Amino acid sequence: MTKESIVVSTRIGVMQGRLSPLYDNKIQSFPWETWQQEFELLFQLGLRRLEWTIDSKDFASNPLLLKQGQAEINSLKDKWGIEVSSITCDYFMENPPWKTLESRVIEGITTIAQAMAPIGARILVIPLVDHSSMMRNVDYLHVRDFFSQVVDILDSNDLKIAFETDLDPGQFMKFLSLFPDNLFGVNYDMGNSAALGYDPDEEIGSYGDRIINVHVKDRPLGGISVPLGQGDVNFPKVFSRLEQSGYSGNIILQTARARNGDHLQAIKSYTSQVSQYMTEVNVV
Repeated sequence: MTKESIVVSTRIGVMQGRLSPLYDNKIQSFPWETWQQEFELLFQLGLRRLEWTIDSKDFASNPLLLKQGQAEINSLKDKWGIEVSSITCDYFMENPPWKTLESRVIEGITTIAQAMAPIGARILVIPLVDHSSMMRNVDYLHVRDFFSQVVDILDSNDLKIAFETDLDPGQFMKFLSLFPDNLFGVNYDMGNSAALGYDPDEEIGSYGDRIINVHVKDRPLGGISVPLGQGDVNFPKVFSRLEQSGYSGNIILQTARARNGDHLQAIKSYTSQVSQYMTEVNVV
């Protein structure tokens, strides 16, 4: 297949921060010093989609949550032709909703949800992994009760929550059954699934119709993020199964960071790889 025959899909986007230097030695965090520049860098790469990031550090100061910040985001979107259609809320990895029903946590998700509509974002990704893993005898009903408090906000603003978990397909289906499918879906992270040893045929076969956002990364079984192609993700198989399930949404690069610090070149390379995988299985 020649480079000329590979099409870069408009569905491909980048996780915010992946085009910026590491902050506090974290693979993912809000890029406080460079978030504005990332819009132009995306444009230079020929990409038109960004997934916003919000975490606990200086939570209330995140531009997404400020009127002035929302205006600046919209200005940058218009200038560079970039869509911010999804938000990843790492805030909840650090503040597991089932461990507390404190008003500050409830207010946190309410504040985020209310800030999404003004910038055109429609999907709020809630990662229930790592510190927020539900594999530690978590009561699913407690989690449901927490998120039931934002159902009206989601409904009135045409928003959806996409859960990302480390549950196996059977457990995840049991969890999903507690939530209305018009408001709650799945963020499918192919790298995390590979690291856990899950079979994409079983996963996507079980809940493919509820996948509303996709993260692209590569990880070996039991390992951390590595450059695409160096882990255990069977990318052609995953993209083919997503296509068969009818998925037509975001494909967000949440990829390994560049070891040499050249994050722009790394994302350029990853974009080419993902475009080739998608082209090979006729995904556009």
